Amino acid sequence: MKASVYLQLLIRVSAAVFILNSFYSCNEPDFIGLDVQPENDKFSVCFEENLDINAYTVREDSVRADKTIQNLLGNYNDPVFGRTSAGFYTHLRLSSNNVDFGPNPVADSIVLSLVYKGHYGPLRKINVKVFEILDSFYKDSTYYSNLSLNIGQQWGSASVIPNSLDSLYIDGELKAPQLRIKMDDALAQHFFNESGTTNLSDNNAFLGFFKGIFVTTSFVNNEGAILYFDLVNTESQLTLYYKNDLNDSLKYNFVINEHCSRINIFEHYNYSNANPVLQQQLNGDSLPGDSILYVQAMAGTKIKLSFPNLNNFTENDKIVLNKAELIIPVEENDASQATYSIPEKLTLVRIKENGEIDFIIDQFEGESHFKGMYDPDKKQYSFVITRHLQNILSGNIEDYGLYILVSGSAINGSRIVLRGPAHSQNNMKLKITYLKL
Repeated sequence: MKASVYLQLLIRVSAAVFILNSFYSCNEPDFIGLDVQPENDKFSVCFEENLDINAYTVREDSVRADKTIQNLLGNYNDPVFGRTSAGFYTHLRLSSNNVDFGPNPVADSIVLSLVYKGHYGPLRKINVKVFEILDSFYKDSTYYSNLSLNIGQQWGSASVIPNSLDSLYIDGELKAPQLRIKMDDALAQHFFNESGTTNLSDNNAFLGFFKGIFVTTSFVNNEGAILYFDLVNTESQLTLYYKNDLNDSLKYNFVINEHCSRINIFEHYNYSNANPVLQQQLNGDSLPGDSILYVQAMAGTKIKLSFPNLNNFTENDKIVLNKAELIIPVEENDASQATYSIPEKLTLVRIKENGEIDFIIDQFEGESHFKGMYDPDKKQYSFVITRHLQNILSGNIEDYGLYILVSGSAINGSRIVLRGPAHSQNNMKLKITYLKL
């Protein structure tokens, strides 16, 4: 193509962008000066928001859940999504090498402390259980939320109403809010039996002897919460208070830190008591997704999207997209939002040929461009996907669809009900502004 042709195209596109804010139809423009423009140099600025969208809810198989910035514990029985629970595996590590508890050690108590970072859902009584893990797992390996390790002895339990706000005094000092679980004294004796042996010589040996703990909960009532914990906080640890023949006030800390493997585990019980419409979609009936859609974090559910008639834009004309924005309204009639709040942010990813997911190119423009945050005034989420769709229309990438998910699904307990493309009011839509060249 000659340079003059490039220049003509640049002028035409620039002129179109200049007038977009005042002209949104495919009718012939009637602006002063356009009548002197050569016929073959005229352009059409068009606006489309009735493009077909296929959308339905699907299960999320798993999410990567190791090395997370917070760990989740708890359960809830949601009137829409049914039962959900979260727990975690974690290593414990020695705080010093060559541990020797002295002559005739006797336990006063042994306590697991977990520092709170917040919660999702209403705080109700929970039953916490702590088990020893029998299988080895490793800090440098990758793990997903459906990991299942063999567990052995239950070493601790607690039935408490969580308090993630109030600090408390421990050993005479004011400490951050934390869940404290009194463990069985038999666990202390389990460690005392190894006093001065190679099993307590260093952390490599210790992790071979005591591979870690699994912290989980059992259901108490219909409502509940997912608790967030900061396991790498220095106050998150297992503390053994004891005495021996030489001293009657001793303690030793088994620590949890950045050198520990920490893995979130989620369970949704096959959505057996979820809303029937959600169950229909998860069983492969995509039609209900035309009106109502469901997204849940913790490797729960996501929305699969496609635009079956997108290529119709280029059947007879070459086009340049000026803006493509996906609008996703919240289902305002979902009364359960009063109990289980909606997520602050959703994310949108593209599906590759092999079924794996990848970033959408527009995301690299930054959050202010790509969006995804909840807009409380419009009661909706939105994503700008202009470059992604232009790449499809230009043949640069193949279109295998998109997924909508809760952002930070591995560390977030939230869920939401959304309006689909065929909803009777304020439906999901794709708004496109484009130029016919």
